[in-house]
Amino acid sequence: MLHHVCFSLQAYETLCRTFCQDTVSSFPLMLSIGPIHAPLEFRSRQTLYDWYAPKDRIQVWNGLERLKSHQITGDVLIWYSQQVPADACGLLHFVCSNPDLAISVVDVSLVGQAAPMPICVQDLDEPQFNRLVSCGHRLSIAEKAVCAEKWGALQSENAPLRCISHGAAVSAGIDAYDAFLLAGVRSTPRKVASVIASAISHGKILETDRFLCERIRALIAMQKIQLVQEDACFFMSLIQNGKFL
Repeated sequence: MLHHVCFSLQAYETLCRTFCQDTVSSFPLMLSIGPIHAPLEFRSRQTLYDWYAPKDRIQVWNGLERLKSHQITGDVLIWYSQQVPADACGLLHFVCSNPDLAISVVDVSLVGQAAPMPICVQDLDEPQFNRLVSCGHRLSIAEKAVCAEKWGALQSENAPLRCISHGAAVSAGIDAYDAFLLAGVRSTPRKVASVIASAISHGKILETDRFLCERIRALIAMQKIQLVQEDACFFMSLIQNGKFL
């Protein structure tokens, strides 16, 4: 039986609409953000997982337990986008953790190369999934070894962030996306959500909205952005250029 694997909650929901839910597993571990020296230890990354709603944290916990106990067997098809940092890191980690599995991969970003934004797994529809399910590339022993080497290097560096550069996941500073966020701030008030949308569009940033929101909070603390009006939902808060830009 073919088992489908992905690395986000949205991708999981999309895959379950096409394939039997019992054959789909999601590991939404956000491995592009934060420390990865012990990626399967919930407590070491709990601050990140607290971003999820309680019901979604249960799925994260279940995913960690399944990875720890190697519950997935048989043939595996990984659905991912090499342009999405969490996907690229999730792929490396999964392959490194399961070297004996028969693993095939589908890089969905190759489907939308002409699109303005790199495509994500959750952007596909049922006909596309059914068309691509037979197009998976089976990883060779050598390719698995390369994945393990790359993941080992990222773990050793243990940077605060991992981004995509020239098609590969690389270690980066926590401020890697700050320039794109600052470019979206104006001299007149603008909603946080609009600034984030602008940064995502112009910077082709495929990172979680919550992380970008936290970076805006950090930029406000550094007085690079001015908080004009705070809303209970921070995404609706108004911000503008800070005094000391």
